[in-house]
Amino acid sequence: SVYNSMTSRLLVDKIEGKSTTSTIEMPSGFIVGYTKSDYTSTSLFASTDQLTLDSPLDGTFSYTTKLASSLLRVHVHFAPVRQFSTWGTHAFRMFQSTSGSGGSYTQFYLGTNLYYNASNSFNADNVDLCGHISAGSAGTTYNIKLTVEGHTNGRTFQANQYVIDSTTAVSDANSFISVMEIAQ
Repeated sequence: SVYNSMTSRLLVDKIEGKSTTSTIEMPSGFIVGYTKSDYTSTSLFASTDQLTLDSPLDGTFSYTTKLASSLLRVHVHFAPVRQFSTWGTHAFRMFQSTSGSGGSYTQFYLGTNLYYNASNSFNADNVDLCGHISAGSAGTTYNIKLTVEGHTNGRTFQANQYVIDSTTAVSDANSFISVMEIAQ
């Protein structure tokens, strides 16, 4: 193909560190890795206890760091979320483990979802959660899990569902978890 003489072009198949092939330096703020997994479960959660959500939010989702001392931005998006009562609130907690999905977990995020519906019927909304992990060394695998806890029993949380005509439940899985690694 023909290029304008004023256009610059860089084609790269692979970037390797000069002294070691597994290490490169990236300027602060650059994205060095990203992964995403869909959450398709329509399970209903209604409890004042912390309940672990279904796969991949049950600790089976993982990300392995590319760089040392980077920042991991963990984003969980629920769309839509079906609600059943006039008002409710849920606490969401994200945990990370570096010892596998069955290992010991440390909480790194606490957030809430509050909703109100003018009548005791069905409604739906979206919920976005975003937490951060200061990563250690390159090559460390972080397993992520999420729990939901209701304000009182009966305050339900159900992702990937909405209701039309006040009675017909529709499954529409647009929820996901993603991790973006950012050089520091």
